[in-house]
Amino acid sequence: MQHILFTDVDRTLLTHRYEVLPQITRAFALAREAGLKIVFVTARAPGSLRPIAASLGNMGHCCCFGGGWIGDLRSRQVEEVHRLPMETALNIMQMAEAAGALPVWYDVQEVYAPTINDVVERQLGNVGERAVPFSNVPALLPPMKIMVIDKRHDSVLNAIAADVAHGATVSFSHPHLLEVGPKTVDKGTGLRRIVSLMDPPGVISHAAGDAQNDIPLISAAKHRYTVANGIPELKGMSEFVGRSCDEAGLADVIDYITAHHM
Repeated sequence: MQHILFTDVDRTLLTHRYEVLPQITRAFALAREAGLKIVFVTARAPGSLRPIAASLGNMGHCCCFGGGWIGDLRSRQVEEVHRLPMETALNIMQMAEAAGALPVWYDVQEVYAPTINDVVERQLGNVGERAVPFSNVPALLPPMKIMVIDKRHDSVLNAIAADVAHGATVSFSHPHLLEVGPKTVDKGTGLRRIVSLMDPPGVISHAAGDAQNDIPLISAAKHRYTVANGIPELKGMSEFVGRSCDEAGLADVIDYITAHHM
């Protein structure tokens, strides 16, 4: 049986400052020696995930856009692409702009934003992305996801989430970041789809994450983990909690898996 750890990236693998700590690099090398395969499951786009994966020598199948894109980083082969319906996407953009929030429209290769200010630039810059300004939304393809940023308070993001939840998958990757994707996918469906691509098919699944959008991921795995900065819901679901992401907590998780399950 193949043991696979499906892991979130931001604030699980990476620190709050979006760094890969040396302990994480060593843990990935030890995982390879032990036969533990690691798969990234993230809300990021493939382009912003690729440098991290390359630095860890972990270029293979991954799940991006919170389940909306399944593919192989090394071969660049795409297995699945799911997009938000255009009507839903337009509704989110209108609500966000009317409320003074900052929506960001993601295609596979490009990131678009109607308003590009310091908040948007800083948020995207943290993950190595840069937005292209635009004004004609219908000229774009339906998005892979829309991220809405609002650092003032959470009432606007909660209102948008409640309004579109019937036709989309809504979750928070951070208290001020609302992620909206296609209704049919989430990180849990991403895990299950990647398992279906494995050869041979026998897989024992492990999953680690820190935020609300990781709940479907953790729920879909046989063995469940989080880090000390994870939300209480994930800690209640997890058999082991590593230290904070700022102390390489995912390395603790990898050590635990190799010691107790392999």
